[in-house]
Amino acid sequence: MITCIIRMQNSNKEVVYTYIYAVNCKYGRQQLWSEIEDLSKDAIKCSKPWVVMGDFNQTLNPQESSVGCTRITKGMREFRQFIENAELTYLAIRGNALTWWNKREANPIAKKLDRVLVNDHWHMEFPLSYAEFGDPGMSDHCPSCLRTGIVTRTKKPFMVSHFLFQHKEFLPRVADFGNSTSIDGTTMFRFSKKLKLLKRVIKTLNKEHFSDLETRVKEAQDLLASHQARFLANPTPPLSKVGETSSTEMAQSSFS
Repeated sequence: MITCIIRMQNSNKEVVYTYIYAVNCKYGRQQLWSEIEDLSKDAIKCSKPWVVMGDFNQTLNPQESSVGCTRITKGMREFRQFIENAELTYLAIRGNALTWWNKREANPIAKKLDRVLVNDHWHMEFPLSYAEFGDPGMSDHCPSCLRTGIVTRTKKPFMVSHFLFQHKEFLPRVADFGNSTSIDGTTMFRFSKKLKLLKRVIKTLNKEHFSDLETRVKEAQDLLASHQARFLANPTPPLSKVGETSSTEMAQSSFS
């Protein structure tokens, strides 16, 4: 468990984040539940929005497993009791309901082991927030993303990929642009203005020579996500084999 206080961007509001990675041992999880309950009573965080998210390594009810059992285990009861004692509630989710699978073709099993829990202050401060569980990609867990529901407009920074520096046309184009562009003003103003105008030259070079690579990788990611979504909705050996094949094809596409 890692807990930190974060100040929201462009705001003085502070929120508390607790990131969880529970061990695959009931005694270790019991100790973790106890520590989180103690943290819930901490005076520093009691008045702040609090989110507890990550891999809890424990299902909450029988329906959160593709095995199809109906028995409520002791671990489930302890997990439920811990959530109640810590005064946490579930955040609305979007995406995959089951968030982990064992990566086995012969006997595939999927479960909901990852979740996002919040306190009452979080619900009051971010009433439109929700948790989004994406597709696992190369991992056996689905990535979780916490959406606050607050729309923030930030200017996207311009970034140059290092592989462009190695392209044979990069330096000639930069030199040609610098020699053919004339700007009046001080030395620092001319230098700053040329750097801003140079972005169009670099973007054009990237589009001409590397746009097809990005398209192929995106297509491979979409194909992989499609197979994984079908598997998590219906974990069966044939679908698990298709998902593994798609992962291999995606890796080969990314490094070709």
